[in-house]
Amino acid sequence: MIRTLTAAILVAAMALPAAAAECGAGGSGAVTVNYDTGQTKLTNEHRARLAEFAETAKYRDAVCVFAQVDAQGTAEANKRVANARADNVRRFLVDQGVPEDRILIATEEEGQTLFGLFGDDQKNERRVTVSYE
Repeated sequence: MIRTLTAAILVAAMALPAAAAECGAGGSGAVTVNYDTGQTKLTNEHRARLAEFAETAKYRDAVCVFAQVDAQGTAEANKRVANARADNVRRFLVDQGVPEDRILIATEEEGQTLFGLFGDDQKNERRVTVSYE
């Protein structure tokens, strides 16, 4: 069972969404901020974590902002939420000194939960992950 589960996770990890790969899913210095359902605003905790990330990211050539949503809601609503989350993070990073022309945005509005393996783990998909090259 564990061997099968491990194999399934490895196969799923190799099938990352194309947007994440283009945006630099393999980057370093990654920080993830999680959201409640439908929420797009940055909390004080988000701001503190992103401000710390920006201290190094502002000197990097490329910064990736990858926003995800869970499977709840319509496709259109999920797209709006993912885009709003990504835009809020982008604006905050720019305010912290990260050059705007170095920020790449990618979103995943499909609501794929842990690559579709565990449907009960939806809260983990409501997030934005930022990384730099």
